[in-house]
Amino acid sequence: MIELKSFRNLDAVLIGILAIIWALLSYTVDFMWLVVISVISIIMVSLLCRRCIAAIIFFLLASVLAYCVNNYLFYNMFSYYFIGIFLIFSMLYEGILYLLRKRYVMGILVATAVSSASIPWSMWLLTSRTKELLINTASFSINCLLIGLFTAVVALLVWYKLRENKHVLRFVNREFTL
Repeated sequence: MIELKSFRNLDAVLIGILAIIWALLSYTVDFMWLVVISVISIIMVSLLCRRCIAAIIFFLLASVLAYCVNNYLFYNMFSYYFIGIFLIFSMLYEGILYLLRKRYVMGILVATAVSSASIPWSMWLLTSRTKELLINTASFSINCLLIGLFTAVVALLVWYKLRENKHVLRFVNREFTL
């Protein structure tokens, strides 16, 4: 269950480290792998931190870092839309996860699938908005939905194996139930 507590220092360090890793990986992979990395990152943050706004803070920090690093190294490869796209992604994820907080695992699956499917629509709304790209955006959204759902299932299966590790238990400080 998501708790509205203040962040521990360890949570902030985890979000910072994962944001740096995501920012570095974001410009070395193509878009479909970026969706996979985003889903894995958002699930790790939500399962380890268990704080209500952790995913939004993570993606805000990660997308700003990716935008700054990428513009510094590769001169304007990403635009500022990149920050908005992943901010919409994380807000949608957190909203759905909050609505389905009684069924946490189902909430993670639904939230990752829907928020992954929202990435192409966010791109379409923030950039072009032409009718010619509407059908391509819909098919791309279905692809992202399936990739997000599959990645969420695999990440939860890995979490099911890792949750009994003594270091993970010490970090989370409580048992995660499926």
